[in-house]
Amino acid sequence: DEVNGIFAVCEPNAAGVLGALKETELGTKVKFIAFDPSENLVRAMEEGICHGIVLQDPVTMGYQSVMAMVKKIRGESVEKRIGTGEFLATPENMKTPEMDKLLSPERFE
Repeated sequence: DEVNGIFAVCEPNAAGVLGALKETELGTKVKFIAFDPSENLVRAMEEGICHGIVLQDPVTMGYQSVMAMVKKIRGESVEKRIGTGEFLATPENMKTPEMDKLLSPERFE
């Protein structure tokens, strides 16, 4: 009967959770972690409704993908799993340069 936390696995799901938390006024009572940022989620983190956003690094993902393809074409071995970095933005670290760039990549293009 009691919900202590919610993890939304993608941004569209997180938008729905955010709407429900605001509508029911549970935003400050339930821990909410989202995956992938949006303007609304960043604002919700500033307001204390969202407690964290799991972030990916799309630039590194693209770079590592191309490098793996080049290695494969050259006949070199390619790792089955390639780490591209994942991060957790929180209200405490969201204003650091690294997190800011991942939370709002359009500002840095």
